[in-house]
Amino acid sequence: MVCVDVDGLRAELDRLGVNRSWYTLKGHGPVDGYALKREGQSWVVFYAERGNRSDVEKFSTRDAACRDLLCRLTAALGLDAPGEAELS
Repeated sequence: MVCVDVDGLRAELDRLGVNRSWYTLKGHGPVDGYALKREGQSWVVFYAERGNRSDVEKFSTRDAACRDLLCRLTAALGLDAPGEAELS
């Protein structure tokens, strides 16, 4: 299994043409959009709208959180999720 880090996730989202204003990989940024954030020992993925979080999921690894965010964004945009070999 290939480990996905924040830089690899950003590169894959860029490759897929996902507008960077639709997400943040630092837990802050878009008023409305998807977010990845480190909180203590956990990684959190959520959708933010007007300062409120929804669909919050906590992960013990960065890899799992990055994969979850990638799946959420590709599903929301109707894109095919990349295969395992494409994630680096």
